[in-house]
Amino acid sequence: MRLTDIPTPELDKIGAIKEQSQTIGEFLDWLSEEGFTICEWDEDRQEFLTHHQSIEERLGDYFGIDVEEAARERQRILDAIQSQT
Repeated sequence: MRLTDIPTPELDKIGAIKEQSQTIGEFLDWLSEEGFTICEWDEDRQEFLTHHQSIEERLGDYFGIDVEEAARERQRILDAIQSQT
């Protein structure tokens, strides 16, 4: 199987938004380094709830990318490369 025959729709999305994603990711990383935390207000509990998401997961949500599927696509590519050697 040729590498070009492996479907990679999620990785294709990542490639298409790479520059924009990189900029937003760097900003999110900077916020974290500065001690900022992304939270949401819970009206019922009357408190802020911290969002525990990695930057990759947050960017995936924002750009509509399934990060788990992207990881599977990467693995399929690696498996194809290893099978060629």
